[in-house]
Amino acid sequence: MRRGDLVVAVLCLATSTMILVESAPRYFAERGGLGSGAYPCYLALLLTVCGLSILVQWFRGNRKTDAPPFFPRGRGGKLVACTAASLVAHRVGTDLLGFTFASFLLMIYQMRLLGQHRWWTTLGLSFLFVALVSYTFREWLYMALPRGLLGF
Repeated sequence: MRRGDLVVAVLCLATSTMILVESAPRYFAERGGLGSGAYPCYLALLLTVCGLSILVQWFRGNRKTDAPPFFPRGRGGKLVACTAASLVAHRVGTDLLGFTFASFLLMIYQMRLLGQHRWWTTLGLSFLFVALVSYTFREWLYMALPRGLLGF
């Protein structure tokens, strides 16, 4: 059994404990309904179950030691790293360029990186998806999306 499994189990349990301590007092709102701490409490309980599951497997020794690595190697690892970096760039770009334009660029990048689509298909689907999401949030959900420096 790998020592890393024990470390992950302890981190899951410690994180869920901290989340529960911070969010449990906010579980109920003033009028008896669910407050802002309800959702984090549910997530913390789910994280606790995951941590306990890993811990039980570690004690029982059920985990295979020859399992493939969690993070892929080679081209797969580069794709995961590029995808993660593009999401961070999208977050920064949202403040600078606005949600619409940053998301359009993200969709183009992701479709070119992960798929083998033609440029016209990539541009068309990216435009359609971003327009649909922007319209849904602005018109149906009445949520203001970041407009950035360009005002989109």
